[in-house]
Amino acid sequence: MRLIEERRGSAIISYVYEPDSYAPLARLDADGESTEQGGLETTDDPVLGESREVDPTGGIQPTSQQSAANDSLEAQYWQVLSPSPNAVRKTGTDDNARLCNVYYFHTDQVGMPQELANAQGQVIWQASYKTWGSTVSEEWEAKTLGGSVVHPLDEGDSPTAQDERQQNLRFQGQYLDRETGLHYNTFRYYDADVGRFVCPDPIGLGGGTNLGSYSPNPISWIDPLGWTCAASTLPQLRGKSVAHVEKILAKAGFRRANPNNASNRTWRHADGSEVRVHQHGNASPSGYKSGNNAHVHKQDSSGRQLNDRGKVRPVGDETHIGIKNPSDLPVVRGRPHGDGS
Repeated sequence: MRLIEERRGSAIISYVYEPDSYAPLARLDADGESTEQGGLETTDDPVLGESREVDPTGGIQPTSQQSAANDSLEAQYWQVLSPSPNAVRKTGTDDNARLCNVYYFHTDQVGMPQELANAQGQVIWQASYKTWGSTVSEEWEAKTLGGSVVHPLDEGDSPTAQDERQQNLRFQGQYLDRETGLHYNTFRYYDADVGRFVCPDPIGLGGGTNLGSYSPNPISWIDPLGWTCAASTLPQLRGKSVAHVEKILAKAGFRRANPNNASNRTWRHADGSEVRVHQHGNASPSGYKSGNNAHVHKQDSSGRQLNDRGKVRPVGDETHIGIKNPSDLPVVRGRPHGDGS
């Protein structure tokens, strides 16, 4: 559970966390001002006041306890991390709701924000961009779904409030620095006007000879951390033939690194990531079908093994990605198709 709010008399303290984690970022007062940042400690054991635990089904389990120190009821609100944001809901009246507004992002296919809508479904912000992410236009104005301007604007969506508001999210993982015009991309800065990073790749030449490259194609590629490797963005290879796998690799910019090895074929990308195609399985029986039969290994530029969805995983069945056996596997390895001995 995460502690999300504390109430002590008229004072309201809220906690902000890293997305989908228990790492606290800041403690905020009722005016939204930060009272402490970083290194906060919270406990998952409600000691004081009313505790409401929100489970993934939306059920509420309230408990209450009187503070012995001052005999005043203090409330704490706790939240269980849920895999779906729709699984958590509020109940009852929230006195703090007047202090904030909730908006909903509408993005394109790679996660670039296109519009913001308020709780009434009115589009209150919209923007357009060039191919590599530079902003062409940006507008704050409440509109209906049909596109007509709403007059007057809802409370909290007034022009004055909008003039003070900024929407700085851009490509996934990027935050616009309006003073410089650059996009902060976690590990380096990105210049959307030229479609390149202004800081060199932190892994050096291991990421390829082009140290400032963002991606081969901003229409279908994303790089939330500023160092995505080609192997992690490949489509799933499981169940495909060797010929089909190698066609995909060649199209994605991988090149054969050991053309004289027929059984264990290594394909390497300029960014340092690679895919190893073991078309005849392991030379020695492993006791596992995944190793004895045709499979591939995806590996990032740091040497970490990836599963078929491009996620880092420990070496095991998940990193032995099964593909179709070639017809000559029994002849080459001396064992039948599907052998698990």
